[in-house]
Amino acid sequence: MQETLLISISRDELKQLIQEAVNDSNRIVEIHNTTADDKFVNIGDLTRIFKVSKTTINNWKNLGKIPYYKIGRLVYFKESEVIGSMKRINFSDRRPYGR
Repeated sequence: MQETLLISISRDELKQLIQEAVNDSNRIVEIHNTTADDKFVNIGDLTRIFKVSKTTINNWKNLGKIPYYKIGRLVYFKESEVIGSMKRINFSDRRPYGR
């Protein structure tokens, strides 16, 4: 048998929770409706594409150099947007190996 937990939250908190759920839902729909040319990838995929570490990808994301989409705690990237961003900055943050 499932237990029911009742909590007290304000109207504004309820509105915020509902808005976050709707936003997450819209992002999920967007991910599923992308074309093959505009596929979503995760950090692991980007590390393989650009041959850099996860830390580097996270740094680029946090500095606003590459766009990303967050669904709950998961982070996704549109491959075409990331490639376009990297072309614009010419891999200026990428250091040669061994240096």
